[in-house]
Amino acid sequence: MAYIPLHHKYRPQTFADLVGQEAISTTLTNALRLEKIAPAYLFTGPRGTGKTSSARILAKSLNCMASDVPTAQPCGKCDACSAIAVGAALDIIEIDAASNTGVDNIRELIERAQYAPVQCRYKVYIIDECLTGDSLVLTTNGLARIDDRSLLGQKVLSYNEDRGTWEWKRVLRWLDRGEKSTLTIKTTHRELSCTGNHLLRTDRGWIKAQDLQAGMKILSPLDRSSSKQKSYDRSAPVCHTRLETIESFSLAGQEKVYDLEVEDNHNFVANGLLVHNCHMLTTAAFNSLLKTLEEPPDRVVFVLATTDPQRVLPTIISRCQRFDYRRIPVEAMVKHLTYIAGNESIEIDAASIKLIAQIAQGGLRDAESLLDRLSLLSGEITPDRVYDAIGSVPERDLLDILQSIDRADPEQLLDRTRQILERGKEPLTVLQNLAGCYRDLTIAKTAPQRADLVALTSESWTELTKIAQTW
Repeated sequence: MAYIPLHHKYRPQTFADLVGQEAISTTLTNALRLEKIAPAYLFTGPRGTGKTSSARILAKSLNCMASDVPTAQPCGKCDACSAIAVGAALDIIEIDAASNTGVDNIRELIERAQYAPVQCRYKVYIIDECLTGDSLVLTTNGLARIDDRSLLGQKVLSYNEDRGTWEWKRVLRWLDRGEKSTLTIKTTHRELSCTGNHLLRTDRGWIKAQDLQAGMKILSPLDRSSSKQKSYDRSAPVCHTRLETIESFSLAGQEKVYDLEVEDNHNFVANGLLVHNCHMLTTAAFNSLLKTLEEPPDRVVFVLATTDPQRVLPTIISRCQRFDYRRIPVEAMVKHLTYIAGNESIEIDAASIKLIAQIAQGGLRDAESLLDRLSLLSGEITPDRVYDAIGSVPERDLLDILQSIDRADPEQLLDRTRQILERGKEPLTVLQNLAGCYRDLTIAKTAPQRADLVALTSESWTELTKIAQTW
């Protein structure tokens, strides 16, 4: 049997199972109980807070065959619930905007919505909104890693499909998509890791990475002055296109992924291959939805899930019941992670569970993914092992550095820094973690009772407040 990641295995099955979203859970439960079903919902909030899970729960609740009417407690066992759980229900259509961003896709969706449900009581459309951090993006200033937030506002190489020319286009948005399953694509001269849903431009058009096959060809820019992609004229980018032949695929596991939104052409070059930009519905596509949302067909429900409501047209928002998902409180996350650890027989202390919850910054999926990764370690999971797993400097080392600075002891400071670097930590990571530690020190100095504001164990917080008294 294939391994099921924790964030899939412990995905909520009813609204009562939603972690940290009590107000939303109560409202939707009452709506189902009173059969006051809106034709359209907008679920918005940070990633990993339960938006897509809520949409699937709503679909089950509307169609559960164990009840003659919509229910807030879907059985999870009937044919409808089982089909929805595995994505096999004909009347529950999950649209990933990666391949349905245009007006033609939405018009097709609207046309299909006019037909009555085939298997279920309600037809539900779930419209849900990437590249790994080491992917290199070609800018007017040279190559830059896609995990570099400073890409925002820069111009990157993009392809104008109407003209068949390469152009410099500005980056409008930079997005951190969190951890996702990725695959690696190797071509004749290139290699790229991305999510399976990410679109790449082939000689046959835009195709999802997971649907590519060996032998297919991906568009790649070629500098006019050389057969090798070395440097680019900032005012006049490449004018030739090379086709990179796909040689192999492989699963790359869970990785941090990022994406860009690029003006006009909505594509950019990553690791020398042409990829589509972030997966958002276009304005024209949203406009096509307006009439359907205003006068929806009978027994059709639309659920829009997004992390960025500002990108949704106000006229769309006004036609939806909007639910804002908050970041999940640490206490609720700790309780949930403790339950998972006990159920999965994971050896982890309470301090480490709280640290994972704090590091996740309100995103339950991120917390579950981190716990899943840590569960593969042998022995008990401690805070130091948590820090090591995420590539951060342990808080003990950071506190020692602070004390060295406070005592004006350069020898101890240099010695501790050398030890950290010898353990393989990057200098930039050390500086970033130290900057965060100074922030925590400021909190300890000004609000010593607010330990909830920092991602530290209770012992380290106590020591930090003592250090703060001498600063």
